[in-house]
Parts: sequence; C-alpha cells; structure tokens
Amino acid sequence: MWQDNISKNDMLGFDLHARIIIALLQEQKMLPLTLGVFGDWGSGKSSILEKIYEELKTKSFQDKGIFTIQFNGWTFEGYDDAKAALMEAIVKKIEDEFKTIEEVKSVAKRLYKSINWMRVAKVTVPIATAYFTGGASIIPQIISNLKEFKDTPQKIIDLLCSDKAEDKIKEFIKENPDTPSQESQSIREFRKDMTELLAKSNIKELVVIIDDLDRCLPERIIDNLEAIKLFLNVDNTAFIIGADPRIVESAITHRYKDKFPLNPSMSDGEDAMDKKIVRDYLEKLIQVPYNLPKLSDTEVNTYITLLFCENAFSHEEFESVYLDFLNFKEKKRYSAYDIKIIKSRLGEEIIKKLDDDCLLICQLSGLIATCLKGNPRQIKRFLNMLC
Repeated sequence: MWQDNISKNDMLGFDLHARIIIALLQEQKMLPLTLGVFGDWGSGKSSILEKIYEELKTKSFQDKGIFTIQFNGWTFEGYDDAKAALMEAIVKKIEDEFKTIEEVKSVAKRLYKSINWMRVAKVTVPIATAYFTGGASIIPQIISNLKEFKDTPQKIIDLLCSDKAEDKIKEFIKENPDTPSQESQSIREFRKDMTELLAKSNIKELVVIIDDLDRCLPERIIDNLEAIKLFLNVDNTAFIIGADPRIVESAITHRYKDKFPLNPSMSDGEDAMDKKIVRDYLEKLIQVPYNLPKLSDTEVNTYITLLFCENAFSHEEFESVYLDFLNFKEKKRYSAYDIKIIKSRLGEEIIKKLDDDCLLICQLSGLIATCLKGNPRQIKRFLNMLC
C-alpha cells in the first residue's frame, strides 16, 4: 500500500519544473510576480511547491537575500477576514525572523495598524453605506453579525455590540465622512511600509508559497487572492500559488455573480456568466500560469515501477535503485525506467522480490496512463485498490 502524501523521492521528474520556476523567480525584472502552479487534483502541485520551498530555504539562496514563507491555503479558513489574516501572518513571519533589528519592529507595528484599519473598514464601510443610503434600519442586523468576526479587534466588537452602538456609529460617520478613502490610504501605507520592512530586514526578495488554495471555500479563495493583490505593487515580492484553476474560476464566479455580465448565449445561473471575463480577472492576479502537463506513458511506467520497487525492496535496496534512476534520467530523461532497465543495469537478482502481479501491472502502465489521465494520485489509489 502507498500513502497519499508528498514523497521525499522525486519519482516523477518534477525537479525540472521546480528548477524552471526557481530560475524565473531569480529574474529581478519579473518582480513583483504572482505565479500559479496549475493542475488537476492530485497532479503533483504540492510536490513541486515543496521542492521549490526546500531549495529556496538552502543557504545558497538565503545568502542571496531570498526569504521564503510557506502557507497552506486553508490555514485561514476559520477567519471571517482571511485577507487580513494572511497579510498579518506574512508580517509576523518576517518580524519573528528579524526581531533583533529594532527598526523591523517599528515598521511591523505600523503594518499591523494598517491591517487592523482594513479590518475596521470591512465592518464600518457597509454600515456607513447603509446609513447614508437610508438603510439605518438594517444597522442592528449588521451589528449582531459582528460577533462572528473571530479576527476583528475585540474592542470594535464590544463597542458595536453594545447598547449605544447606533449612537456610536452615527458619531463615527459624522467624524469620519471619508471612511472609504481612508481605507485606500491605509492600503497605500501598507504597501509603502511593506517595502520598507523588506529593506530594513535586508530581504532582497520575499517569496510566499501558498498551497491547496483550491481546498478553501469560495469566499476564502477570493480573500487570499485579494490579499495577494495588495502585494502586486510591492517591489521584490513573489507569490507562488498551487491550485486547480477550474475551482478558482468557480470561486470568482460565485463571488462576483451579481457584478459580472451574463453571456446571453448561455443558460441562466452561474454558468451564464461570461467565462472570458472570469479568466481575464484571474489572469490579472496570476501573471504567470504554469500548467502542469499530465504524465506521459513512459513517465507512468517509470512511476509505477518505482512505486512497486519502493514497496518490495529494503530501504538500502531501493536507495540503490533510486540513485540509479536519477543517473539514468540525467542521460535519458524521456525514456522509461522500467523492470527491463533495472535488470540490465543492476542485475536480475534484485528484481526477484517483485511478484508476477507487479510485473503484469508494470506492463499495463500504458493502459493505466490512458484511463487515469496520467494523474499520480489516481494511480496510487488505483494500485492500492488492486493490492
């Protein structure tokens, strides 16, 4: 049986994809950058992102001033304002790493203030809009909903949920008639201070890797994308996102179904939205889409062979096979590393541990590749059912 997790051994040749993306990240003229590693569920996105992270955390890249942070998309699933939570988490990671630098603490403090103001704006702008458009009667309902905001500053919740809330809101609106413009100012200050934070921390490039974005609820997917959008004007930043683009497009459709125009040639509902507009919206956020190709027949053959070898052999025996596979791929990247190759290179004795069923399945790898569309996770699940 095989576990459904990221393997430490690269049996799929994904090192090539990781190297291409890392090379792109080092192109200074490309920054700021948002890159999407796109592929179906189980296509290997997480494996590639993990390889990129491990490589960028090595001393050679750290010496170049590259600071890398890794998040899972659903880390902030429980927050009502996932956008602010992600921004705050990025600042916190940098502050914790460079906490001995006093100027870093000072700039981080200003950034937290900007982020908190964005949280406040998320609450107050709808209330102000309701008030000015004659909808003051719905203010109590908005206030009662504030108790669900886990990450809204507690003082705001306490104030707005008190008996004097409506009076306080009217007073706030009177004193702050330009709340929306103040929100814009807060965003500008955030970008300016973020640039300063990187400079004070001696970070030449900030790389943020976000995996499993497609496992989030539609609202949280958009919140994460909106947070990333704030960094598009921050120099020397790069975001790498792993997701199934179909799910992200569906989330965009769900969020903006009342704002995007409908396509008259399609039926009613979310499917009637103009898909080109949805894709254009995604392309503005994800500047470089990196679409993972499905595994070829030879790659599936190699993958299945190595999976069976990993199961049947001792750790030492498999290490010798895996190292031989790496050497083989250096010279013949597009050839299958199958049972016959192992036998010819390492001798017949080593493959005797593979039973007849294993040998048969390896021979059927072409059929498996076609039926399962070269999807690594589906291949593992299929083999687990057979075994």
